[in-house]
Amino acid sequence: LFLRNAVMGKAKNGRIPLRDFSNYSLLLYKSLPHSLQAGIRHDGILMLSATEKTAHEEQELAKFANSFGLEATLLSKSETEQLQGGISLNIAGSVLYKCDSHLDPRMLMQQLIAHLEGSGVKFLRKTEIKSIDYKGSQVESIRTANGVKLTADAYVMAAGAYSADLAGSLSSNIPVVAGKGYSFLTEKVQLRVPCLLAEARVAITPLGSTTRVGGTMELGRMRPCVNLRRIGGIVKSVNKYIPGVNLQLPDKSEVWYGFRPCSPDGLPYLGISRKAKNLVFATGHGMLGVSLGPATGKLVARLLNGGPLAINIDAFSPDRFS
Repeated sequence: LFLRNAVMGKAKNGRIPLRDFSNYSLLLYKSLPHSLQAGIRHDGILMLSATEKTAHEEQELAKFANSFGLEATLLSKSETEQLQGGISLNIAGSVLYKCDSHLDPRMLMQQLIAHLEGSGVKFLRKTEIKSIDYKGSQVESIRTANGVKLTADAYVMAAGAYSADLAGSLSSNIPVVAGKGYSFLTEKVQLRVPCLLAEARVAITPLGSTTRVGGTMELGRMRPCVNLRRIGGIVKSVNKYIPGVNLQLPDKSEVWYGFRPCSPDGLPYLGISRKAKNLVFATGHGMLGVSLGPATGKLVARLLNGGPLAINIDAFSPDRFS
């Protein structure tokens, strides 16, 4: 299923809905109160190319991005170094996507949890959902692993990489594969603008006084462990692109990992379940969970309350693989 959907036609079909989804989410981020903005900055993001071949490919992508309404500017090696505060880079050139933004995900989660708990929301931490009970075309209740039965007027399936198993209890086909990614923090790398290392697929994001370095996509089973060989590859790539930093392999205890919920066509699942009219699916966001979070929340609220939707979500139908 995943191989059948990893084709150019599928990618083209999803580009406009995903662009509109992203733009809507960025607009909502900008409207959040300062206490919930998690240090958000609108500096754009740089795509760094180590070779002339990749630089040419990225130039073609930049042309496409501009035709698509996304602001992309070609920069030389020296222009890129100047933008990054004079740091020496081992690159052929870069593309600046000024339309992008970044924030601190950990800070965002802390701020959101504090805000919600202050508003009376109760979190049931370390609580596993064991089963979903439904009656007719409605979810009737959910049951936890310790036997507690929870009931509500409406439900939202936002269980990330675990969504496929939970959806299966409703006989709903929501294909999701876990894509394991790693990141760690360092003070060795000091950049002004976030960047992606094109050939290495490594992301470097400044977060105040520290920098997050992340990458890899291990598709498959959810194994709760750190593969230091993968981390070594990330470190080697950073030192190749930024030769002066001499980044060292972090201790295993300093490495974060998580499982991205990846759908076959790269698009999230967002919409009311065909099997249960009081259940909304909001999962499968892959690497765009934080990016699309505000828009997802707003659209879920509108779906549950019956209000008008700001964007067309037909491409994200949770029934598209049924």
